[in-house]
Amino acid sequence: MMKKISIFICIVSIFLVGCGAKDKAVQKVMEEIDSIGTVRLSDKDTIEQALNHYSQLTDRQKEAVENYVELMEAQDKLKELEEKAKLEEQARIADAVTVEFISHYQEAGEEIILNQDNIMSAEASVIQTSHGTTDYSVQVQFDEEGTQKFKEATEVLIGEVITIVCDGTVVSAPVVYDVIENGVVMISGFASLEEAENLAAMLRQRNLELQ
Repeated sequence: MMKKISIFICIVSIFLVGCGAKDKAVQKVMEEIDSIGTVRLSDKDTIEQALNHYSQLTDRQKEAVENYVELMEAQDKLKELEEKAKLEEQARIADAVTVEFISHYQEAGEEIILNQDNIMSAEASVIQTSHGTTDYSVQVQFDEEGTQKFKEATEVLIGEVITIVCDGTVVSAPVVYDVIENGVVMISGFASLEEAENLAAMLRQRNLELQ
């Protein structure tokens, strides 16, 4: 009888030790979550560490993490801060760069045709050419007023060049071969998709003039 009792006590002891180990793992994760507090960009490592430790818990242990919702909220807040920081950096870069659209007339002076208010969108894209090469470009879409103004301008500019100058460097200098009636302008010749995306971001954010 005493032998059975000893075995039973031993089994209970092992069970309790096991539970204790699980409780410590849960407690560690909860403490990591509590340590986050007000979420800042500098908390990224702490949040990722808590998420990693949480993922290593058993399903029963995960159920015992009482502040799991706070971890999810911290993760969402971090993503929001990262996106905000990305947009601010794009704006900072845009503010530091001068972009101009300049049309060159042979027999006429320069004039402002349209500005940023007429730009509805500017998106970078990848185009596979008929020669099997890859071309990176930016598609600019003007609004109704800009479409009309650009149509009238290209009627005058047949055979002339429009240069797009970025911070003193010509990034594109297309010749106007046809009247552009749909308000869509393709700027091509970029070395990479990232380069095209950077210009697209600047076109969306800066007050530009087409001269």
